[in-house]
Order: sequence, then C-alpha cells, then structure tokens
Amino acid sequence: MAELTVQAMTKDASLTPSFDAAAELGDTFINDGKTFIYFKNADTVAARTITIASQVACNQGETHNITVTVPTESEELVGFWSQDRFNDADGELEMTYDDHTDLTIAAIKIT
Repeated sequence: MAELTVQAMTKDASLTPSFDAAAELGDTFINDGKTFIYFKNADTVAARTITIASQVACNQGETHNITVTVPTESEELVGFWSQDRFNDADGELEMTYDDHTDLTIAAIKIT
C-alpha cells in the first residue's frame, strides 16, 4: 500500500488539490477524522469501487467496511471517518480498489 500525503485546506484559503494515481494494492492516509478523499475516475467504460476497511466492530458488534462506487468519467468526495473504527495501529485508514486503472486520489484535510 502507498501512503497518501494529506493536503491542508483552511476556511480562509482555496486549494487546488494535487492528485496521485491509485496504487495497485491500495492506499492509506493518516486519518484525523477531518480528512476526506477526492476520487476521480477517468475510465470511459467501467466504474471503480473503493473499499474502506473498518478495523473494529461498530457499536452493534459488526465490522462494516464502507464501499464507494465512482461512476465512469466522474468524481466523488468521500469522508469523514471515525478514528476509533477505521484507523489501523499506525493511525491510518486503509482503502483498496476493484481496479486502480484511471483512478486518481487526493486526501484533503479541513483545518
């Protein structure tokens, strides 16, 4: 897995995000509960499905991964995630993809 660099956006300034290609084996980022992911799917034929791994059970006792589908030639903003449920031992959120081709990502923190 590749670790994404989290970009900061403040309420008083704009941000032109830079995007990284999705890694074949998935990506991680430091999850502070104030970071969202901006996905872009440039593929003209197929949607992309992202799985965000839940690390511990919810308050109902089940572990629920979150799946997000980004349609062809579309963009999606996804977030925010509970640190208690989604952070791994390193404080990172882990996500994988059904296909990483033509998928780019930016991790953006609201400060």
